[in-house]
Amino acid sequence: MLQDPATAGLINRDTWESLAGFKEIRTLGKANQAYSAAPEITPFLTYYLRLKTIDLGEVYFIFGATKAYSASYDVVRTANLRRPAEYDEYELAIQRDLTKAPWTVRQHPLQTTSPADSTGSPSVANTASRWLDLCLDKHALCSGRDALQAMGWYPKRLLQIDEIGDRVRLILTENETPLGPYATLSHCWGSKPICVLTADNMVDYSSEIPWKVLTKTFQDAIVTARRLSIRYLWIDSLCILQSGSGSDQDWRDHATAMRSVYSRSILNISVARAGSGDEGAFVTRDASSVTACHVWWQVEHQPLAVELTESFWTIRRTVQHTSAAVRMLPLYSRGWVVQERYLAPRVLHFGSDRIFWECNEEPWIDESFPDGFSCCPDYEPVINWPFNATDVVRPQFVSVLGPRTATMTSPHALWHDSIDAYTRCDLSFPDKDILVALAGIAENFGRSFSHEYVAGLFQQHLPHDLVWRHRGERSESYRAPTWSWASIDGPIDMRFTNRCPPCNSCCQAYTEVLAVHVDLVDPLNIYGQLKSADLCLRGYVIPCGIRKFDFYGTGRSQPIVLAIGQDEYELSLNDPRKMQGEAFIDTETDSLRGYTSTTKFEAWCLPIFETTWFSHNLRDPQSFHEHHGLVLKCGIDGKYVRMGTYVLRQRFMQATVESNRPTQDICLV
Repeated sequence: MLQDPATAGLINRDTWESLAGFKEIRTLGKANQAYSAAPEITPFLTYYLRLKTIDLGEVYFIFGATKAYSASYDVVRTANLRRPAEYDEYELAIQRDLTKAPWTVRQHPLQTTSPADSTGSPSVANTASRWLDLCLDKHALCSGRDALQAMGWYPKRLLQIDEIGDRVRLILTENETPLGPYATLSHCWGSKPICVLTADNMVDYSSEIPWKVLTKTFQDAIVTARRLSIRYLWIDSLCILQSGSGSDQDWRDHATAMRSVYSRSILNISVARAGSGDEGAFVTRDASSVTACHVWWQVEHQPLAVELTESFWTIRRTVQHTSAAVRMLPLYSRGWVVQERYLAPRVLHFGSDRIFWECNEEPWIDESFPDGFSCCPDYEPVINWPFNATDVVRPQFVSVLGPRTATMTSPHALWHDSIDAYTRCDLSFPDKDILVALAGIAENFGRSFSHEYVAGLFQQHLPHDLVWRHRGERSESYRAPTWSWASIDGPIDMRFTNRCPPCNSCCQAYTEVLAVHVDLVDPLNIYGQLKSADLCLRGYVIPCGIRKFDFYGTGRSQPIVLAIGQDEYELSLNDPRKMQGEAFIDTETDSLRGYTSTTKFEAWCLPIFETTWFSHNLRDPQSFHEHHGLVLKCGIDGKYVRMGTYVLRQRFMQATVESNRPTQDICLV
């Protein structure tokens, strides 16, 4: 029976005993003192602190990023683990031997197995197969999406995989109806040319695709699908015509069908570890890195909960079990993969040293804990990466403040989070793909928002959603209007606070949307590419000056002064009729970078909304006012273009309205 990490062979006995002087650790300072004395005991000091404080409700400490370890460790009680019955029998037999025949030597009855030394091993595929079967047979939250597959819809083309051998060929599903479900592949194309479907090789590929022309990633994906008894696979480069006659129309057809392609598959195979097709899904590894460390522990003092007296505890290197272990891999820097993962009913990730599983009911499990965490409430995976928002129309997402009020988990908030995550990824052809690569997710959310989608935004969220911010540059080629986040290359912040999205329930809007005119490349795909888009608004167009103050430097975040009087630019800076705030300018050209001799330039402010929020300090509650709007400049034909956004930390629109200042109808492009 293992009494401590030293007895377990996890740490040197002398090192463990060095903790003797710290048996009564109760403060972070005392813990740091122990850590300084022996840094190598970091994970086990954490272990000891957890055991000492678990029934006291005290905070325990995790020390990470030390010289000996590159990640923090966590120690958790694995409540539903039980010692094998044969081990209990073995212990009883040993106790009897001590009294009757102490010279007896017994062989340990437990047979242990080590994980395979490669993620390409059949035993690893067997683990994935068990996950898939369990999900299909038992997961109530996942079965609803499988009902779509039962409807018999298939993509236009699929790869058919022979059950035996390496033969793979392309089939046209309208001519050859598949005899089972299909999987999809998420992969990085890489910088080197890969095999693709063209008008020239389509006939040959319909007979057979030579194994040697397939990248290692494609080969590994095919092997995985075959081991999972999945006979059909959809790979974008081999199922969408990439060049030749009809390729442009074929691409548009698939762009429209992308949501169905992924959502109606049985599984998405994600080769997260590979940055190119040469690297493949399978990797050789140190099997011990995947082996879970479970320790049978007896707590020294009597805890409040009897079940804690003797129980299993699991030591884990936290980063290996978190979503970050996959999220930071090469594949998930790709913009297209955001919707591929989001739309799939379940995903099998090939990571840097193990496979991971995601579905609606088991959000994050891996080989080191293959039975998942749902049965072990004390053993939680660290997930800061929502799997999907398939059920955004479910009743539980309705706010307690009312059915039209946004909350942090409302469809509106989830939509904002999706845009933020998507725009932090890369696209090889952003001018063509910026809207298309998000179209599947947008269409999914469209069920909640009446499918009234315009240039990356939903009409019912206007005008509030016009005040997004960003950390990029506007595209030189036209692909979206200036008021759309899709015109920007770089990260977008749809919500720049930790509060719920602005809406009519919590904000007072001062701009009215009169009309939206959108000209689509494909009139049948409202979520696709644009030719042009105009937004007609009615609001208060107020002259403003953006001044360069020395302490602000020359960045895009600049002081802004709204002039409310009749002789706006004749007023002094401190005149009470002027309101001072902060502007966030979209582009280098429009910012004050380079304008070192200019003290101000003129533009117009369009107030969008004002809101009041309250602090959470119950002893000293305070209210805070915010005013948000757009900074505009006049463009061609009297139409306005967006220069950026601004914010004031105060209200001023009531006085503006009461002064009978007239509204103005403008067109924003």
